Amino acid sequence: MLPEETVPVAWKAEKGWRCFKVLGSLKLTMTGILASLTSCLADAGVSTLAISTYNTDHLLVREGDLDKAHRAFAACGYEVE
Repeated sequence: MLPEETVPVAWKAEKGWRCFKVLGSLKLTMTGILASLTSCLADAGVSTLAISTYNTDHLLVREGDLDKAHRAFAACGYEVE
Protein backbone atom coordinates (compact mmCIF):
# COMPACT_ATOMS: atom_id res chain seq x y z
CA MET A 1 0.00 0.00 0.00
CA LEU A 2 1.16 3.48 -0.79
CA PRO A 3 1.02 6.21 1.88
CA GLU A 4 -1.35 8.86 0.58
CA GLU A 5 1.13 11.70 1.07
CA THR A 6 3.42 10.04 -1.51
CA VAL A 7 0.75 9.63 -4.21
CA PRO A 8 1.86 11.65 -7.26
CA VAL A 9 -0.40 14.60 -8.02
CA ALA A 10 -1.05 13.32 -11.56
CA TRP A 11 -2.57 10.07 -10.24
CA LYS A 12 -6.30 9.80 -9.61
CA ALA A 13 -6.63 8.69 -5.99
CA GLU A 14 -9.40 8.59 -3.42
CA LYS A 15 -7.75 9.46 -0.14
CA GLY A 16 -8.91 9.18 3.44
CA TRP A 17 -9.03 5.40 3.90
CA ARG A 18 -7.65 3.60 6.95
CA CYS A 19 -6.77 -0.08 7.17
CA PHE A 20 -7.54 -2.88 9.61
CA LYS A 21 -5.39 -5.98 9.15
CA VAL A 22 -6.52 -9.38 10.39
CA LEU A 23 -3.66 -10.59 12.56
CA GLY A 24 -2.47 -14.12 12.28
CA SER A 25 -2.20 -16.41 9.30
CA LEU A 26 -5.46 -17.49 7.69
CA LYS A 27 -5.62 -20.73 5.77
CA LEU A 28 -7.37 -20.69 2.41
CA THR A 29 -9.68 -23.47 3.63
CA MET A 30 -11.15 -21.24 6.36
CA THR A 31 -14.61 -19.93 5.50
CA GLY A 32 -16.68 -17.02 6.74
CA ILE A 33 -13.92 -14.85 8.22
CA LEU A 34 -14.31 -11.97 5.79
CA ALA A 35 -18.11 -12.30 5.76
CA SER A 36 -18.23 -12.07 9.54
CA LEU A 37 -16.02 -8.99 9.66
CA THR A 38 -17.76 -7.12 6.85
CA SER A 39 -21.23 -8.01 8.21
CA CYS A 40 -20.22 -6.55 11.55
CA LEU A 41 -19.25 -3.28 9.85
CA ALA A 42 -22.29 -3.27 7.55
CA ASP A 43 -24.64 -3.67 10.52
CA ALA A 44 -23.01 -0.56 12.01
CA GLY A 45 -23.42 1.39 8.77
CA VAL A 46 -19.69 1.40 7.96
CA SER A 47 -18.72 1.00 4.30
CA THR A 48 -15.67 -1.13 3.70
CA LEU A 49 -13.31 -2.21 0.97
CA ALA A 50 -11.74 -5.64 1.45
CA ILE A 51 -8.35 -6.71 0.16
CA SER A 52 -7.46 -10.36 0.62
CA THR A 53 -4.05 -11.95 0.27
CA TYR A 54 -2.98 -15.57 0.41
CA ASN A 55 -2.81 -15.54 4.21
CA THR A 56 -4.79 -12.61 5.64
CA ASP A 57 -7.40 -9.94 4.96
CA HIS A 58 -7.28 -6.15 5.09
CA LEU A 59 -10.40 -4.03 5.59
CA LEU A 60 -10.32 -0.41 4.55
CA VAL A 61 -12.78 2.06 6.05
CA ARG A 62 -13.19 5.78 5.56
CA GLU A 63 -11.20 7.83 8.05
CA GLY A 64 -14.41 9.43 9.35
CA ASP A 65 -15.78 5.97 10.20
CA LEU A 66 -12.68 4.73 12.03
CA ASP A 67 -14.08 5.15 15.56
CA LYS A 68 -17.43 3.69 14.49
CA ALA A 69 -15.60 0.66 13.06
CA HIS A 70 -13.62 0.21 16.30
CA ARG A 71 -16.85 0.24 18.30
CA ALA A 72 -18.56 -2.13 15.87
CA PHE A 73 -15.72 -4.65 16.06
CA ALA A 74 -15.74 -4.47 19.87
CA ALA A 75 -19.51 -4.98 19.95
CA CYS A 76 -19.09 -8.07 17.73
CA GLY A 77 -16.45 -9.47 20.09
CA TYR A 78 -13.38 -8.70 17.97
CA GLU A 79 -10.22 -7.38 19.59
CA VAL A 80 -8.69 -4.33 17.88
CA GLU A 81 -5.09 -3.37 18.60
